[in-house]
Amino acid sequence: MSRVVKAWPVAASIAMLVLAFPPFNFSLLVFVALVPWLKSLKDTDPKGALRSGLLFGTLFWLHQLFFLVPFVGKWTESWLLGSIPWLLAPVLGAWYFAVLAWLIQRAFAIDRPWLVAFAWVTVEAGRSYFPGLSFPWGLLSTPLWTVPQLIQSAALGTQFLTSGWVAFVNVFVMLVFDGIGRQRLLRYGLWAFAPMLLSTWRFTQFQEGRPTSIMVGQPGLDFAFGSPEKLDNELPLVLEALSATAESSDVALLVLPEGLMRTPTVLPPEHPFLRLPRVPVLFGMSRSHTDGKVFQSAYGFENGEWQVADKSRLVVFGEYVPFRDYIPFLEAMRLPAGDLSAGTKTTTMVLGGVRIGPIICFEALFSDIAAAQVTQGAQLLAVMSIDDWYMGTNAPEQLAANAIFRAVESGLPLVRSATLGTTMSVTARGQIVDLAEMKKPFGLRTTLLIPERSDSFALRESVPWLALPAMLWVLGEPIYRRRRTSRASAPSSS
Repeated sequence: MSRVVKAWPVAASIAMLVLAFPPFNFSLLVFVALVPWLKSLKDTDPKGALRSGLLFGTLFWLHQLFFLVPFVGKWTESWLLGSIPWLLAPVLGAWYFAVLAWLIQRAFAIDRPWLVAFAWVTVEAGRSYFPGLSFPWGLLSTPLWTVPQLIQSAALGTQFLTSGWVAFVNVFVMLVFDGIGRQRLLRYGLWAFAPMLLSTWRFTQFQEGRPTSIMVGQPGLDFAFGSPEKLDNELPLVLEALSATAESSDVALLVLPEGLMRTPTVLPPEHPFLRLPRVPVLFGMSRSHTDGKVFQSAYGFENGEWQVADKSRLVVFGEYVPFRDYIPFLEAMRLPAGDLSAGTKTTTMVLGGVRIGPIICFEALFSDIAAAQVTQGAQLLAVMSIDDWYMGTNAPEQLAANAIFRAVESGLPLVRSATLGTTMSVTARGQIVDLAEMKKPFGLRTTLLIPERSDSFALRESVPWLALPAMLWVLGEPIYRRRRTSRASAPSSS
């Protein structure tokens, strides 16, 4: 019976997180959503924390990854088959939260509740960049994408730092209800509210730049499950209309989504345009290399010259199968288009007088991609995406949320072109400027301030990893205390 009762704090926290994340977007709930769970971890032992973490992680991933059911269900034409990966994913993913819960319980046990924020950052960054299974999805700070005034700390230490702050606010609220001394209340309150004030201040700081008009195209065609014949017939006409609109609108650049060709092409590429636009254009397609490898790539075209940048972050089990060479049964798992190859470098390109950081769909989940482009002098981030696979779920909105965090982290404006949506333009502070109507052909003409350079903190990618020493404290302090106690109690020799 006690185990059933202990499940209620987990269920309460998960319920509030569900409401905080898309599609409900009750964003500010994220500041209190963890309170019931944290309280239960504070009052349990290490084994209880592991069990609680497994339950929390299972429920969390069942919510976050529900988009797999309609995605795989439509792909296989079986909702039963679509449920299999959705049910299997928490088997692995829940262990991240088991480790996290154990670390949180240890932080409370040694009376260092502020270490909870460091534990959250460590585990969140770790699961986001775990070799072969990198998947920065469902980060704690994601619901705040609707409140860019509160996420400017991402420019100092990436989205992980913002998640750590959100976790700390939850700790503070829990301690307030739990009853803490006045001195600790004031000290923790300062750390809880100071980042919010600093974030709001940065949001209001004007960033100088050159006003530049850009056309962001949305074909309005279903690239995932639409009829291939219809796509082949209608896409060239839609692209011609978008190109003509861009040419008549006096824009510096036309940005289109990825996936404009269903078969890989070589340089100079085949393309679906009736004619190539007379304005500089950026879009995504597959690319064949002479050695047989296939890449997802961004293509830039201007004045008869082509530029190309290969996608370096691929979707696990969507674009490649990890560990295929080491785990025998994975050899039989064949993707419809075969395994893609990851690009070996991050590349920028100059189009329309602007140095652009092209980001292809899934890459927008990773802060290090945009960071590398900033290092190369990028002035604008351009996300090219196909969200059609996940329409009707919370995934498209959450993908858009990630793009907003990339803009804030990099201190650069961003445009996002998707086939059915979300197509939008975003300021360097994460504020949406223009937004296209979903699921319709749309030429979104927007004007953004293009800065000479980013104004974000150059070492922001290193900041989350500073949480690791704090985790060594969590692990090492009990050992240190036991040794100090045993030395103090040992009889002294005369």
